[in-house]
Amino acid sequence: MTYHPSISSDRRKQSYELRTAFILLLMSLVFFLVGSASAQPKKSKYGYFRSSAPGPSTLIIESDPSAQILESFIVVQKANSGDPVAEQELGLRYLFGRGFSADTIKAAYWIRKAADQNLVNAKYNLAILVNNGWGVEWNPFEAYRLFLVAAEGGMMEAQYLIGLLYIDNLVVPRDWNTAYSYLAKSSAAGFKPAREVLDEFAKRGIRIEKDSAGNPVIPKPQPTSKKKSKAGSDTTWAPVFIDLQRDPPTALDDSTLIREAYREANLSLRFTLNREPAEHRRVEEDTSLARIVEAAEIGNPEAMTLIGRLYEKGIAVEQDQILAAEYYVRAVRYDSPRASQLLWKLMQDPGFRKQLDARGRQDDPDALFVWAGTTALKFDQTLNDQKAFELLEKAATLRHLPAMNELGLCAYQGRWTKQDRKVAMAIWQSAASLGSREAKVRIAAAIMTGESENRYTDADLTVLMDAAQEGSITAQLALAFCHEQGRGVQKNKGDAARLYRICAQRGSQNAFNSLKRMYDDLRPADREYVIEE
Repeated sequence: MTYHPSISSDRRKQSYELRTAFILLLMSLVFFLVGSASAQPKKSKYGYFRSSAPGPSTLIIESDPSAQILESFIVVQKANSGDPVAEQELGLRYLFGRGFSADTIKAAYWIRKAADQNLVNAKYNLAILVNNGWGVEWNPFEAYRLFLVAAEGGMMEAQYLIGLLYIDNLVVPRDWNTAYSYLAKSSAAGFKPAREVLDEFAKRGIRIEKDSAGNPVIPKPQPTSKKKSKAGSDTTWAPVFIDLQRDPPTALDDSTLIREAYREANLSLRFTLNREPAEHRRVEEDTSLARIVEAAEIGNPEAMTLIGRLYEKGIAVEQDQILAAEYYVRAVRYDSPRASQLLWKLMQDPGFRKQLDARGRQDDPDALFVWAGTTALKFDQTLNDQKAFELLEKAATLRHLPAMNELGLCAYQGRWTKQDRKVAMAIWQSAASLGSREAKVRIAAAIMTGESENRYTDADLTVLMDAAQEGSITAQLALAFCHEQGRGVQKNKGDAARLYRICAQRGSQNAFNSLKRMYDDLRPADREYVIEE
């Protein structure tokens, strides 16, 4: 099968319409992100993490001010004499590069010495290092034990993290009541991120044991934790609700889609999503939609879902349920629970089926792709797999880029056709030559993960890093594998786990399985850590 480069005027028109629609959507919602959304994330040396690694982690707890004012030579002298406060301070200075060259290994050494002397803050900070693999071997179980000591010592940050660990179902078995208990303690002490997670409990309808009066059993506030924390809610580690078994909330508003697109966006798109209304008035000079389309076309499911919503609602563009479904199908293929919910609801509209049939008979490539896609997802059972594959092939011959990418994936996975990765790579190369960034990412991912005959180069790694920064799940998963195996980058299981976790939070079952495998490889035999399948 041969493909030839061509860009239709319809596609250019769609791009302009989408650009206008996105601007007006933001204006019509009168919804602008506040709180953590307004903060600029710190740039990582890796480029694709949402906040900074290692020293500037917002969850690292600073030492007492009286220790911070000591001169470096006094800190070293006291640390060498065995003073745990000085050991902690010296470790933090190495971590942040204050008075010494930044060195996470030395930082971990001195913080561990302080933790061994039962300094609670040091135990907590050591847990952060261990959980991220900064200066020490990555070990989430050791981190859990250290966090637990700090939580029982009244640290609201540790209480928050222990609460999250009882949600994850990775270190210890999921226990909603225990999670709620620790989160409630943290929230009562004034830790805002804990309050946000408790609010998420309510949104998801998670049931907590109640007392005889029907009130939630909430622990009393901890008087030992009233001082204001320097820890923030945006962290490279934040295991919030990796919960792939639960259905998403039935009520889904547009502000939720924007918030989630913001969360996975790069800096330029975050700036766009957080602009003032007046800045949207000069439509001809605005680049907001161009940025979100770029994110969607590189494999960002949150961006795909948001664009699908534009077409479904017909905001500033002619309403087009088929194009809406196309973006939803693409997002669902990346395990987006939001897109799945919206696609299913859209397909219940009687008019949708009529449009799909009519445009499919006219060989409209968008309709052909949607029909094949909804069949693959088992949302539509009017076609058998062979017929759906034929429709996908036909759309691909019409140079429909999403269809070409999906056809390549079929060959790559052996779905609907014989598995042949050479054929898959050839199809993706054709799509890439037509301008598909998603295809370029898939090619680079296949090469970097060793599933292609091609040898990887720095250019392949750069493609993945750039795409991961824009929210490509394919790129993030491939980079996680690279960090886990040490392919093209320094081997670091903490970095691998962090990337797998980000993808799992976004709905990726493959990422969750990979993350669980990494945990199981280190899982202690103690009954406390046994996770029932």
